[in-house]
Amino acid sequence: SLQRFGDMDPNCPEATKNMVMHAVLKLDSATIMLSDGGPGEKPAGAGATSVALQLDDADAARRSFDILAASGKVVQPMISAPWGALYGAVHDRFGVSWMFNCTASASK
Repeated sequence: SLQRFGDMDPNCPEATKNMVMHAVLKLDSATIMLSDGGPGEKPAGAGATSVALQLDDADAARRSFDILAASGKVVQPMISAPWGALYGAVHDRFGVSWMFNCTASASK
């Protein structure tokens, strides 16, 4: 879900109307909440946000990676990494950098 400051207060300053007040991402049983910050705070530029996910289900890691890669840019395809994990990195269409590390068997 996504809620912008202007959705809650149409009289908020023009510069903050389109800033994200609350965003909720659901990934299986995990919930990630995001915000551009409060009114008056300068939002980060595109590419300034990185999310590293540690997963224990190789299939879920691949599915999540593929969903973001479909409309984004693959930085590192999913590989069996030298440290024994399944690893991949992608920038989503909004400029957020996602790193997936899965310690479950990469051969799943």
